[in-house]
Amino acid sequence: MYRMIDSKSLKIKDSYFNTGKWVETFLDKSKKFVMYNHTTSELYDPLIKSGFKVERIIEPDSRKRYSYDPWYGLWDYTPKLLRMAPPTIIFKSIKLK
Repeated sequence: MYRMIDSKSLKIKDSYFNTGKWVETFLDKSKKFVMYNHTTSELYDPLIKSGFKVERIIEPDSRKRYSYDPWYGLWDYTPKLLRMAPPTIIFKSIKLK
């Protein structure tokens, strides 16, 4: 959901359902960083179908700044936007037998 918010206006700029590959220029502008947008169900459902049990869904609190966080301030990760939406979701899962 994070990528659908414009970092400057803080308004919705894109559909949640606009999934797929996107490319950003990285740091010194000479490198490209490729990522993929997914809906939550596109991430969750394959875990279940592959025999995993999701124990927790974690969305780290992006309102705090950690000294060891290499992502803080990159791309559109502005403090205002980080206070509104977490850029990360974690599925804590275990493989069932």
